[in-house]
Amino acid sequence: MTKISVIIFFTFWNFSSNTLYSQEPTDLEALVRSGEVFLDPDYMEPFNGPVVRFWESGKERVVAMLQDGRTDGPVQMYHSNGNLSYTAFHRSGSVEGIEKTFYEDGSLFEERSYTGGEYDGPFKKFYPNKSLNYSGGYKKGLQNGAWLRYYENGSLNVKVIFREGVQHGMVEDYSEQGELKTKGMMQDGVQCGEWIEDLVFLDYHPCIIQ
Repeated sequence: MTKISVIIFFTFWNFSSNTLYSQEPTDLEALVRSGEVFLDPDYMEPFNGPVVRFWESGKERVVAMLQDGRTDGPVQMYHSNGNLSYTAFHRSGSVEGIEKTFYEDGSLFEERSYTGGEYDGPFKKFYPNKSLNYSGGYKKGLQNGAWLRYYENGSLNVKVIFREGVQHGMVEDYSEQGELKTKGMMQDGVQCGEWIEDLVFLDYHPCIIQ
């Protein structure tokens, strides 16, 4: 590509990009939805450009960008009181990176990560009082590693280990006062070895060391 061609190409790209992002948002309700694709009602082709959806009060409910009829770029949603309810980056209609959802008061409800539209990475969920409810992780769409659940007072409730979506490892369950209720091993989703359940010792088939 010659130097002049490169200049023309980038000048055109910048003009098109700026035009796309500067155009007035289209009301999402005015578009035709076909599956997961939004169509321009005049041409019945995938819509490109910024879109918005409103609450009955006139406040913004959804703000996004569509490319080929699918969300592509930052997507934000709002509660009827105006506080943010959802934020994420979309690529061709799928979440890419960190997705966050919020309670009506604006405090964080959930935070999770995506790669290629699949859960992939850390996950956290919070109580309305902002204390941690769950924490864990995913790998290629499946639960993986340690998952922890907490009581609203912050004390540990349950700890389990996952391997490729199946419980595999130590399980611990505590009362709200911190007393051990259950403890034992899971192997490929099945109890094995010695367990404590409500202060009773139980024996399952031996765990196989791998």
